[in-house]
Amino acid sequence: ATSVILYYPLDSLQTSTYSILNISADKKPVFKNDNNQSFINDNEGTFVNYSQGSMRCGEYNFTGEGSDTISNIAYWKKIPYDYDMPKDLQEMRKIGPNPKYLIFQRDGAGWNNIRLGYECMILLALLTGRTLVMPPKGTMDHQNSNDERMKYFLEDFMPVKKLSKVTGLEIISMEEFFKREQNLTSISLKKLNIPATSELSPKKIDFLLTDMVSNFNYSVATIDPRIKGLVFPYDPGSIINMEDIRYKNHSTIKYWLDGREITQYDENLQQVPFLYWTAKNPTRLLLPFYTFAMHSNESIDRYLKRILRDYVRYNDEVFCKASQVLSLLKNEAFNGTFSSFHVRRGDFYVEREKTTAEEMLAATEPYIREGETVYIATDERNKTFFSPLQKIYDVKFLDDYWERASMDDISNPNFIAMIDGIVASHGRTFTGTWLSTYTAYILRMRGHLGHPRTSNWNFKKHVKNFAQIEQWPMNPFWMTGSY
Repeated sequence: ATSVILYYPLDSLQTSTYSILNISADKKPVFKNDNNQSFINDNEGTFVNYSQGSMRCGEYNFTGEGSDTISNIAYWKKIPYDYDMPKDLQEMRKIGPNPKYLIFQRDGAGWNNIRLGYECMILLALLTGRTLVMPPKGTMDHQNSNDERMKYFLEDFMPVKKLSKVTGLEIISMEEFFKREQNLTSISLKKLNIPATSELSPKKIDFLLTDMVSNFNYSVATIDPRIKGLVFPYDPGSIINMEDIRYKNHSTIKYWLDGREITQYDENLQQVPFLYWTAKNPTRLLLPFYTFAMHSNESIDRYLKRILRDYVRYNDEVFCKASQVLSLLKNEAFNGTFSSFHVRRGDFYVEREKTTAEEMLAATEPYIREGETVYIATDERNKTFFSPLQKIYDVKFLDDYWERASMDDISNPNFIAMIDGIVASHGRTFTGTWLSTYTAYILRMRGHLGHPRTSNWNFKKHVKNFAQIEQWPMNPFWMTGSY
C-alpha cells in the first residue's frame, strides 16, 4: 500500500533492546534480538515476531527443469500476532443484524480490474462483520468465454480458506446464499418469472438481487469511490466528527481523501441485513483496497493491510510455478539478475498507437545495460514487434520457458498471466504501461518484495518516474499508492 500510509518512522521506534536489520517489504523497520528472531514494531511500541510465509509446492506434482528445486519466493508473512483480531474491530463487526450479508457483482473487465473489486469487498466485509457472498462462476474479459476451462470462481485464485480461518470472515457461494434466504429469493423469482436460481446468467442474477433489495427495503451501495472515501471511526459504531480533536489532528485522513468527500458506514448501513454492491458506475471499484476505505485507528488500519497482503494473494500453485520459471531465467541471466517490462498492447488503443518498440528502447536505455537480460510480460502475440529491443537486450518471454518449465502442468489457464506478472515483479528494474492495473499490481508486489522505488519506471515520458514518488492516493487511484 501507499508508503505514506504504512510507513513507520525510524525515530518513533523503541530500539533500546533491538538492532535495526533492514527495512521489511512493507516498509517497516525490521529488528533482530539476541535469539536472531525477526520483529516489526506495531503502532503502540509492541514488537511483533514474524517469519516469511511458506509455499506448499509438493502437492502439485510439477515436472520440467527446476521442478525439484523450487525456491520460496513468498512476500507474505506469517505473523502469529495477527491471528487475534484487534478488539475494537471485533466490536465493530458485531454491530447490526444477524445474519447480515455483503453481495457484490464481478467487474466486467479483465482480471486485475476484477481483483480490485474483490479486494475492496473483502476489506469491507472484514470491517463490518458481514458474510461475504461470492459471485457465481464466470469468465473475464480478454479470455475465450466459450472455453469451459476459463470459467472460474474468484476463490479459485486465492487462499480464501486461510483468510477465513485467521479472521473468522465467513465466505459463502451465491448458491448457498439463495438457499439460506430461500423465502426471500422465491418471492423475487416468482415476480420476475424465473424458474430457479441454478444456471442463472450474471445479468439475471443482478436483476434478481436488485429486485430483492427493492422488495425488502435492503440497500444497494451508492458510494462513488472516485469522489467519496470510506472512513471508519475510532469508536465502533460511532460517527466521525471532524471537530473532535482526534480527527481534527488526524492529518492522514485529510491527505488520504485527496479532496474526496468523507463518507461513513452509518447507522442506516449498519442495520441493513443485505448490502449489494454493483460493478457499474458510479460504484465501480476500480481502485486498490487501501484507497477505498481506511480505519482511523492506524494500528487497525495496518492490521487490515497486512491481512490482505498475507491472505488475499495468488495461491501457492501460481507462485510455485512462477518460482520454477524464475530459477531458469536467473540461471541464464548475467549474475542472476534481469530487468523486466510489462508491455500492454491488446485493447489499449492509444498506447498501441503511440508507444513503439523504438520509443521503449529510448526510454529504458539510460538505466538498462546493453546486453542485459530483459523479461517482458506482454499480451502481444507478434513477438517481432520487439525486434528493436532484441538487438540491444537479451529479451526473454514466458513462451521461452513453456516447454522447459512444463507450463502445461498448471490446473487453470487463467494462471498464465498471473505467473507472468510474478516473474516480472522480480526484475532489477521494472518498466510498466501507464494506466494498466496489471502494471500497478506488479508495482505492489515489488513493494512487498522490497525493491527500491527508484527501480520503477513507466515508458511514457510525462510519467516515467511516477512510481518512484512517495505520494498519497490521487486520481487515477489505481495507479497511485502502488506500494
